[in-house]
Amino acid sequence: MGRPALEQDFVYGALDNEDVLRGLGAISGRLLDVGCGQGAWAPRLRAAGAGELVALDPSAAAIALAAERYDIAVVGTIEDTELSQLGSRPFDVIVAADVFEHLVDPWGALRRLRAWATPEALLAVSVPNMRFYRLVGNLALRGEFEYELWGVRDWTHLRWFTRSSLAHMLAAGGWQPERWVCSATLKGRVLARLSEQLANDLLRQQLIVVARASAPAARPR
Repeated sequence: MGRPALEQDFVYGALDNEDVLRGLGAISGRLLDVGCGQGAWAPRLRAAGAGELVALDPSAAAIALAAERYDIAVVGTIEDTELSQLGSRPFDVIVAADVFEHLVDPWGALRRLRAWATPEALLAVSVPNMRFYRLVGNLALRGEFEYELWGVRDWTHLRWFTRSSLAHMLAAGGWQPERWVCSATLKGRVLARLSEQLANDLLRQQLIVVARASAPAARPR
């Protein structure tokens, strides 16, 4: 058998994250799309109100495609990129869709993004949900946690989050959660009428939150 396909073998960003777009709503100003992939949703970000779009992704192949849609497109990561490479001016909106689960130090990355942001900036985040009922069921009832090429148990994921742990990490990085995006499915909407938090915690494969820039809290030891 050959080795599993590596992350850099893929060019992500061909599909729009509808829940992130819905959570952001109307926006304005300068937007940074972290881990943008090919950035197919760039026209919709502009339609939502973004004045300038900046793309950041470690894949040169992805950035070659994103450069056709974004005003600035940079090959790099949060850790090894300087604000001067991204146009020097701070950002009003930052999107990090399916990024933090891949990082060794997401706490440090959040602080760095906070330093790149305006005082009232928004940050939209999506990460896999560790409390997704199928994942919890497999762990509790079968004792199974097998990695896979895609999905919640993607073999490239280094970090795992619940709603609570994600909120604490955001606060430590200087971001205050403002709104959690609930499921758009019928089952999710019905359950959300009873308990929005339960719907987010158990029925969603992803946790999606829009946070506002704030003063960084102390990082847990």
